[in-house]
Amino acid sequence: MSRVLTIIFLTAFCTSLKADILGVWRTPPAKTGEYAGGYVYVKIQACADSQNSICGVIVKAFDEQDREGNPPFIGKTMLMNLTKQGNNTWTKGKIWAPDVDKTYHSKLRLLDKNTLKVSGCILGGLFCRSQVWNRILSQP
Repeated sequence: MSRVLTIIFLTAFCTSLKADILGVWRTPPAKTGEYAGGYVYVKIQACADSQNSICGVIVKAFDEQDREGNPPFIGKTMLMNLTKQGNNTWTKGKIWAPDVDKTYHSKLRLLDKNTLKVSGCILGGLFCRSQVWNRILSQP
């Protein structure tokens, strides 16, 4: 009986660790490019092809006056195949940067339940550009 309870507890505990990052996140306003001043909502969820990694899809976009728009990148995957590495950190994935239309190596760190540090890196992580995303508490 205690073995069954241990398995149930461990399963629930591991699921809750992964679930902490799942949800919808708001990026800061873009600094450059056609959509400068605008921001997006990214839904982070388990990747369709792997339950052991997370992906993020752009679900909404807003201009600099907070008006919702419909740019061509709605529905595009922004975060790809990040895997959990220790407490509150996900690595070994990719991020697509809409402002420059490029893909970089990526790592994420959950700073608290509503704050996520997102980094895009080149040269194996030698140089990174980071930004802080905030959780959207009401789902789109």
